[in-house]
Amino acid sequence: MQKTALVPYAHLPRAHHAHHVLTSTVDVFGTAHWLLADRAPQPGGDALPFDALVVSVHPGGEVELTELSAVRARWPHLDRLPDGGFVVAASRARRYEDADQVQVLNALGREASSFSVGDAIEHLLVDEAGHIWVGHFDENPVGYADFPLVEIRPDRPVRVWPNQVRGAKAVAIHGERVAFYGGYAEEVDRLTRGELTEASVEPTDGGLLTLPDGHLPGRRRAVSRGSRIYVQAEPFTAWGVVDLSS
Repeated sequence: MQKTALVPYAHLPRAHHAHHVLTSTVDVFGTAHWLLADRAPQPGGDALPFDALVVSVHPGGEVELTELSAVRARWPHLDRLPDGGFVVAASRARRYEDADQVQVLNALGREASSFSVGDAIEHLLVDEAGHIWVGHFDENPVGYADFPLVEIRPDRPVRVWPNQVRGAKAVAIHGERVAFYGGYAEEVDRLTRGELTEASVEPTDGGLLTLPDGHLPGRRRAVSRGSRIYVQAEPFTAWGVVDLSS
């Protein structure tokens, strides 16, 4: 089976490896972020809110630190806003009956606003304009369907392509080329490439996406950004990338 190896992209500086990685992402501008705490959260046992640290590694290698105050999400999602602030969201909403589930923090790490978007967040992304996009996993009944590829732009009608690739966790687009990463059960490491036609997504080839050393990732995170899919494997201190444009 064809194998595609991730290219090393960003690493958490070793000085911060003693902290626990709550979550990590790569933003729309290519900067990698790690949300760190002194220790791992304990279900039902930790006091909320708590203070946390974001370590940001820019594409040129510059490291930036931001202290966040009064974070409420025990199992958070994270992304950065274009103004230097951050969005932190709790994946589950049921425990936030008296407090909003999504926190918007300014560049100083202090809460500026908050709101809720419904239970079962699986994906949270901020785009170049600062719009926040949220995807839910299938415990949330809002709009869950099969697996079409959908294009949503402010200046044109929504486009939908029927798609045969099921259960992908990330998607990359470059022109008419598309790639899907992940799937169910034994297809968790699958990388499927395809072409966009007027009527559908047509798969062209498939294989496995591996770590740079050729091993399969095991537990991992994946983030989609345009033509790129970023993947991070346990212990979640390094990001690799596959880029359709290269």
